Amino acid sequence: MTMSNHPDRTTAPTTGTAVSALTPRAPTPSPGWKPSHHFRETRMKHLIASATVLAALATAPAARAAPIDALSYLQVRHGFAIAGGAAPAGIVSSVSGPTIDRSNHSMIGDAAATLAADSLTATVGCATCDPPYPYEETGQHRTNRPDPTEFADARHDIDSLIVQDTGAAFFAIGERQITASGLAQARLTSTPAPAAAQSSFTNARVNSFSNQGSQTVAFNILGHFDVDLLARYSGADGFARTSTVIELLFSGIAADALTYLPLDTYFLTTDDTAPGASVTEALVANQPGTLGLRFSASTTALGDGGFTEATLEAEHAFLLRLSLAPGETALMTTAYTQANAVEYLPAPVPLPAGIGLLGGALGLLSLLRARRAPHAPGFSH
Repeated sequence: MTMSNHPDRTTAPTTGTAVSALTPRAPTPSPGWKPSHHFRETRMKHLIASATVLAALATAPAARAAPIDALSYLQVRHGFAIAGGAAPAGIVSSVSGPTIDRSNHSMIGDAAATLAADSLTATVGCATCDPPYPYEETGQHRTNRPDPTEFADARHDIDSLIVQDTGAAFFAIGERQITASGLAQARLTSTPAPAAAQSSFTNARVNSFSNQGSQTVAFNILGHFDVDLLARYSGADGFARTSTVIELLFSGIAADALTYLPLDTYFLTTDDTAPGASVTEALVANQPGTLGLRFSASTTALGDGGFTEATLEAEHAFLLRLSLAPGETALMTTAYTQANAVEYLPAPVPLPAGIGLLGGALGLLSLLRARRAPHAPGFSH
């Protein structure tokens, strides 16, 4: 029988049927042996590779995203009264519209998420009743995960009270008061998934005032607004934004036919000190390109991994005095817009730094095994 060069294998003679078997046996070095340089070097490389694997495992925690909670909310009250609710003698007033545009939408990019609410309800108001009662509208679109505390929600509520112009022969607005709120919110506390909610509402009308008398007529339009905006974001990879626009704009007349008078201080309070928070605001009255009054504001919170909040509170009362010569007609466009939006788009989760270290360590172990396989451990005598 011939012996193979491998210390743990015996091989049958090459003639006849080959029979092989693995017969482990421990090396039996002579007394006084000591490891060769090759043995010591190989042993050290194995120890280093094993330590590297353990270090990689320790530095490769499971990747998971933090919970997010995004909120956009507003509450707005605004209105006007024309000549105390009755157009003066000689002025014929009328109104067209309204033009209404509304939208509520929510989504969670998760196959297990379901639509929990999709509704729009409205109650028609009456401007000529005694007493008049408001038009009311509520809309909602909500998406839930199996755990309903994880959701995306969008909604709006509008209460619009219109009072008939008591001096008009047919329907015309003498007074209008609007109370409105809007919300968009998304909350996820478990597995990350794209989520968004959006709510918007726009209402616009055109009021016409025509002087059909023989003398110039001047009258007042009293207006006011009270606005609260909030944008809040807790977490990363998303934003919350809230905005509104209120307009009473005139056309068909010369610039000197309209006068703007503030009735009180324009109260404004903002907070955008947190990282990622911003607030914009503008009140423009009887400026070039804006005949009348326009107020716009927004709050934005960008997710930076922490807690971000932006707020705005604004309040103002004013008077617009309109003067019309005989035969003149003025158009007053009243428009109101509110918008709420939140969005979460999780960034691709990168591999932990330890994964690369782990892969390198495993590769080193494989290389050492491959290089060692054809050779027996060496001993010197």
